[in-house]
Amino acid sequence: MPSINFSYTLVPKAPSAMGWSDYADRVVKEWQALLASNDAGDESKVQAFLETHPCLIPQPTQFIGNGQAPHPWALIAQPPLVGTTAKRIPDFMWITANSATLFFTFIEIEAPTKRVFRNDGIPTAEFTEAKNQIDEWRVLSKNSNLTDQFRTLFKIPDRLWSRRAKRFRFYLIMGRRKELNSHSDLVNEKRVDLLGPDAEHITFDRLEPERRAENMLCVGVTNGRMTARSVPPTYHHSPFYALSHAHIAERDKAIERSNWMSPKRRKFLIDRLPYWDNWVFNQHNHALAPGDRE
Repeated sequence: MPSINFSYTLVPKAPSAMGWSDYADRVVKEWQALLASNDAGDESKVQAFLETHPCLIPQPTQFIGNGQAPHPWALIAQPPLVGTTAKRIPDFMWITANSATLFFTFIEIEAPTKRVFRNDGIPTAEFTEAKNQIDEWRVLSKNSNLTDQFRTLFKIPDRLWSRRAKRFRFYLIMGRRKELNSHSDLVNEKRVDLLGPDAEHITFDRLEPERRAENMLCVGVTNGRMTARSVPPTYHHSPFYALSHAHIAERDKAIERSNWMSPKRRKFLIDRLPYWDNWVFNQHNHALAPGDRE
């Protein structure tokens, strides 16, 4: 069998990334500390933590069956809804696909201290407000201009876009498991019916580090460009990930902010960004080994 000549080279003996087990253990410890602190009532601090550690946000592939990893190997924070009448934008969004459908999944988070039900089993005003927000997004999702906007902003390739139906799904992350356990099964079933068949409510206790997200960035939009907000300390350069991440600006700044990385690892990743971007835009051919990384 003839050998394959790849169009890229890897740096041997690069400074090591943080191992997944060490990272996951530290994330869990700090996440639990945040949920137990007074800061749990500050939604902005919870949002910032989740942006820094996107591995905690459940990926829609866990719920839609066999599907592809989220595009562009990134959790999208606060996607703009330009040209709409939306009062609020989603806290997060995943873009993912299975063989038939391209899914845009809006995620709304509420402060973990907010309750889902009153003591008498009636949904709280905060839950009703979150539900109304999802209802508003559900109406906006009927506008095809919104999906076209996302296609442009987030560089959705033809291989994902073409010949797929476009559908929206919604997650509400709110409340704690302890509260729901204090209510009857009948009361808890109500929350499913209240949100509708295209939406799911999960508690903050469901958020755990997902190994498949060890190379997952968090991105936002700045001045019409997709920009990096965080890069995890487990991150590796790879031809497989470079194909998506080369389109994301300010990765160097996000790497600098990754204070769980060693200084040598940060410098190495930043120094190698131009090489991988050049490979994607000028030298890339279709021969690559997904397991190659540095």
